[in-house]
Amino acid sequence: MSDDRIAVLAREIESAYPGTRVWVEPHSNEEDPAIRAFLWILDSPGGKLCAVEDFAIDRALEIYAGAPLPFHVSAVSPETTARCFTGKPARPSPTAPRSSESASEVREPGTDGD
Repeated sequence: MSDDRIAVLAREIESAYPGTRVWVEPHSNEEDPAIRAFLWILDSPGGKLCAVEDFAIDRALEIYAGAPLPFHVSAVSPETTARCFTGKPARPSPTAPRSSESASEVREPGTDGD
C-alpha cells in the first residue's frame, strides 16, 4: 500500500516514541473494503500502549484531515513483539530510508540482523 501520509504518520510515531517501529501489514476486510492495512506499532512501552495508540490515531485524523482512515492501528509491547512478530517476513518500510536504529524488519531477539 503506497500512501505518503502513512509514511508521515510512521515517522511521527517513531519520533514521539523512540524505540518503536511501525510495521505496515496489508489487510483486506470484506465488511469494510476501505481498510487496506494494519499499522502495528512494535516495541511500544508496555505501560503506555493506550497512549501510543491514542497519539497515533489523533495524528492520523489530523494528517488525513477528516478523510476515513484506511487502516487499523495497534500498539504492541516489546514482549508481544518478540513473541508474535519474530520470524514474519519483512515488510517494506513506509519510512525508508531508515536509520540503523529503526529497522525495517523484525529480527530475532538477540541477533544483530546479519
